[in-house]
Amino acid sequence: MRTDITVAFVLSSGRTGTVHLTRSLERAFPRVHAVHEPAGARSQLMLANASNLLSGRRTVTRAWFQRNLQRRLRTLDADTLYVEVNPMLCSLTDLVAELDRPFDLVHAVRDPRTWVP
Repeated sequence: MRTDITVAFVLSSGRTGTVHLTRSLERAFPRVHAVHEPAGARSQLMLANASNLLSGRRTVTRAWFQRNLQRRLRTLDADTLYVEVNPMLCSLTDLVAELDRPFDLVHAVRDPRTWVP
């Protein structure tokens, strides 16, 4: 996997403004390549949930996650900050933690008072 690109992930619960955040990051910072729920994210979520429910074996899920991330990073310049805003990564946090590079992880949440009642 490319190690010359800085990576950050933003996880969230639903309806936290992630589309707005993605667009704002790219407008405000020229070095940032921000993606919102990249292609394959929904399938990856389904696979992760299935592996969590069935046996906990993550071999296929891990390979799929790493291959998809590598495919996205290959297209970027070396001085790029890749920010993936992807609420569907929540079921894959154990695999994100296994990345062979430093990364930042942010968890965006809404004010719980707006939805708990």
